[in-house]
Amino acid sequence: MDDLTDFRRYYNQTIQPQLLRLEAVRKRIEFYILISFVFVLSALVTIIFFHSVLPTLLLSAVCVGLLIFAYREFQVYRADFKPKIVNLVLDYIDNDVNFSIPMTYYADASISPEVFDNSKIFQHFDEDYIGEDYISGDSGELYFEMSELTVHEMSPVRNRLDKVFNGVFLHALYTRPIQEKGGEILIIPKEHKQYASRSIKLFARNGAKQMNLKFPPFNDRFFVFANKYANVKNILNEDMQRAIHNYSELESKELYLSFIENDIYIAVSQEHDMFEPNLWRNNANFKLVKMFYTDIIALLSILRDIDANN
Repeated sequence: MDDLTDFRRYYNQTIQPQLLRLEAVRKRIEFYILISFVFVLSALVTIIFFHSVLPTLLLSAVCVGLLIFAYREFQVYRADFKPKIVNLVLDYIDNDVNFSIPMTYYADASISPEVFDNSKIFQHFDEDYIGEDYISGDSGELYFEMSELTVHEMSPVRNRLDKVFNGVFLHALYTRPIQEKGGEILIIPKEHKQYASRSIKLFARNGAKQMNLKFPPFNDRFFVFANKYANVKNILNEDMQRAIHNYSELESKELYLSFIENDIYIAVSQEHDMFEPNLWRNNANFKLVKMFYTDIIALLSILRDIDANN
């Protein structure tokens, strides 16, 4: 499943034909918009040089009609694009033996605010919570769900919204106990400690202490806080530390994790949408699909490592 050569072959045979059909729709919308600009220029020439009001109004009406039509067509195209292509990518991933049931995808759904808050990674006051691209499934003994999230809160010092989190958020639940009731572990990147200061203080108030683990590169990159009920030895053994560190190193993204009893939460900050079509660019290209595929595979690989090490 992780071999990009196999995925490229699958892309050529299955995904690309669908993308080319959708690309024809995008080009048609682009054509309508370009034609509308021709009508705008014609209207300007008519009113400036010929001072003719009625033809100008007619040309303007045609222009507005074309733009409205193009906008509606693009909304249909966008709503059609993501589910069709994302589901084809997930179908490919589903062929892996680790997935016993097919993954499901809902473009307009997301991780709930309650699940986000239960992670205890980000202590905040919700002012703006937006999510999309919800995916759920299972891997080994783990049920998981993930989605894109953008979360803001009102700044305490300025009249504006401050970013709390923007990226992909994953929640997984073990089907068996992996630590005692009340066990909690928080993993925060050191260079972004200030953004999680409230979470660290909350963990400390609940009896958590900073841990120094045995894999030096992991310790250099992350702070770990755990309480007395946490099963740090098994959950964060050296192989797991290495897997988390390698993901953070290779992907060059901010990675936050928490283990709250049998629930696992992973937050990966990123600025780009996982898979968003562009009106002015050819979307029938492997690079766009590969980016989405590798984002999903990288997150699922962390889950597989957690499952394998517990």
